[in-house]
Amino acid sequence: MSDNESATAILDLLGSARLAIVLYDSNSEPVFSTCLAEKVLIHVNCSLDALLDRLMLDRPQEGLWYDLRETGTTSCYACHPAEEVIYELQVSRGLSGAGTPLVLIAEEATDEYWRERFRGFLDEQRERTPDGVAIADENQRVIYANPGMRRLIGLGPADSLEGLRVEDAHEDGIGGLPVDEAFRLARDQGPYYTEAVIKSLRGGKLTTISQMLMAHRDPWQGGVFYSTTVRDISDLKQTQRELDDACRRLDTLLAERTRELSRASEQAEYSQEVWRSLVDNNRDLVLFTCRRGEIRFSNKGFIGHDSLELLDRNVIELLPEEDGRRIWHEYERLIQGEIDHFTTEGILEFRQRRWYCIFLVNRVQQRDGSHAATWLIADLSDEKRLREQVNAHEQMAATGRMAARVAHEINNPLAAINSSLELVRMDVTDRTDAVEYLTLMKSELNRVSEIVRQMYGLYRPAQGQPRCLSVPQLIRECLVLLRSDASARDVSMDVDAPQDIHAVVPEPSLRQVLYNTIINALDASPAGEKIAISVVREEAEAVVRIVDQGPGIDPEHARRIFEPFFTTKDTYSGQGLGLGLPVSASLVTEMGGSLQLKPAEQGGSVCELRLPGADC
Repeated sequence: MSDNESATAILDLLGSARLAIVLYDSNSEPVFSTCLAEKVLIHVNCSLDALLDRLMLDRPQEGLWYDLRETGTTSCYACHPAEEVIYELQVSRGLSGAGTPLVLIAEEATDEYWRERFRGFLDEQRERTPDGVAIADENQRVIYANPGMRRLIGLGPADSLEGLRVEDAHEDGIGGLPVDEAFRLARDQGPYYTEAVIKSLRGGKLTTISQMLMAHRDPWQGGVFYSTTVRDISDLKQTQRELDDACRRLDTLLAERTRELSRASEQAEYSQEVWRSLVDNNRDLVLFTCRRGEIRFSNKGFIGHDSLELLDRNVIELLPEEDGRRIWHEYERLIQGEIDHFTTEGILEFRQRRWYCIFLVNRVQQRDGSHAATWLIADLSDEKRLREQVNAHEQMAATGRMAARVAHEINNPLAAINSSLELVRMDVTDRTDAVEYLTLMKSELNRVSEIVRQMYGLYRPAQGQPRCLSVPQLIRECLVLLRSDASARDVSMDVDAPQDIHAVVPEPSLRQVLYNTIINALDASPAGEKIAISVVREEAEAVVRIVDQGPGIDPEHARRIFEPFFTTKDTYSGQGLGLGLPVSASLVTEMGGSLQLKPAEQGGSVCELRLPGADC
């Protein structure tokens, strides 16, 4: 076969090949191309330089020519902009030396290209990732560990992995399983995801990790090898623990706050119910008025169901002219903010009825900033009557004391005159007219003596029959009557009686004694102070102690304090006749008790009343 025939046969063979082949002369001009090359390589009839310019290459063209000059061959991946198929191009010189022809071979390599690109990308990621990546053979010997894994197990970049086994870093197993069991699970059931603890081979530091263990088939040698990817989640777990602790604290705080809010809500509901109950069932009249004095709310109070007729009426309409002017003047000062509250007494008129009342008026600021007022109006009609009765009794006692003194002074001369008349009558028995006169004089003297005896009865009137009384209850009744006096003096009164203590005494006598002694404490108390009243059972006695915070008892007055007509009230407040304590002491003595007035330890005075106790 001739050379031409041989060349023709070679060209025919190349033409039928499944490779895209182009032959170039020494000037890089095409001299031959296969059918596939003409199909897949557009502009195949141009020079090699022009062809490469029209293709997208994965490396600079200068590098291709450099490799070709130095080694005689070069390769790259190429793709035409109009196509998605990637080809591997190989260019070689036909013969050694310069000026030799070139051979271009193009083979489709789309899959290989992407595998190569991904392999390079994955290799770079594997080396750069902070996560740990390792590979072990089927005998659990470590054959690869990336830098991240080396840091976790305490190996440097140059340290050898020879002899290192998986169990060296996982002494306690993987995710609660022995190492062999974890590897079997990954081999039989697929990837095994778990949390585990990995040990540093230097210093034994333990790190909490999130781990994925996978089994792979070895395509060349058969069998299985294993890969693992781990991530240090120590900080995450610590953060999670802190978050869990914070959540528990928040849950605790939320529960406590919920309980507090629940208690506050219950307390608010309870307070509202208590307030409603106190207002609805209060004997006192409670009003709410706007700044113009118009009544917007009223309970029943002492008026009863007719109180609904008070709504929208002006409060001044309920007051007599003189009281109305005085109270309205104070009300205007209160609404204008000059005062916060005021207390006064006066008459309330409604439906042709009159009540003598004490008015306690407080300013209220509403949501819009305007002022309104609440009124607490207490009916003092009974108290006023009782006060008048007490004053009458006190005057009676004073009159009785004076009558007793007069009777005492008259009684002795009467006795002397009576005796003298009896002697004279004995000496003139023989004179009828003289006997008559003496008998008449004797009769008149007896009548004067009876009058004197009755004057003694005025000083010590009958006190009623003794009966079983609750001492604390009687005290509270007296305090109700004295409430307006205490309010006017700005003095509070507190009763401490932990149990019901009884005494068998005449009620009028004990009531008068309590009233007199509490009035004395009120008179002695400065404004803003408090009177403390206690009732206790000491052996067989019921003991009442009334403690004020007044000026106390002057030692010079202590011996005269129970003397009739002796008083010190004009030294601080009020006026008196000096009969309250003497009369009270006399009444207590008749009840079988005692009354003492002595200085208190913290200043002021203590009035101690001792009564015979009883179990009723």
